[in-house]
Amino acid sequence: MVQSDEPPGSESSDAEEAPDYAPTPFDGPYFVPMVLLAGSLWFAYDGFLNPERLDPAASLSNHLAFNQWGAGILAVAGIALGIRAWLQQRRADRDPSGS
Repeated sequence: MVQSDEPPGSESSDAEEAPDYAPTPFDGPYFVPMVLLAGSLWFAYDGFLNPERLDPAASLSNHLAFNQWGAGILAVAGIALGIRAWLQQRRADRDPSGS
């Protein structure tokens, strides 16, 4: 029997690998940027192209401003996060060791 200095129940460092799990689409680096860009498209449609905005009787000025600003903010955030994910992906592809 081999004696070791490790406490009972602990395993060696070779077995300390991360558990494997099935990846989901939500784990992808481009998921959040795509959701933000889709939201930006919706806000842009609702703020700029919606036929109701042409109705002078409708009081939509606050809603239009919200949708127009929201389209711009979500587009900038989606593009920024997309570029960040793309750069991280390139860095990971270039250096597979992760250091």
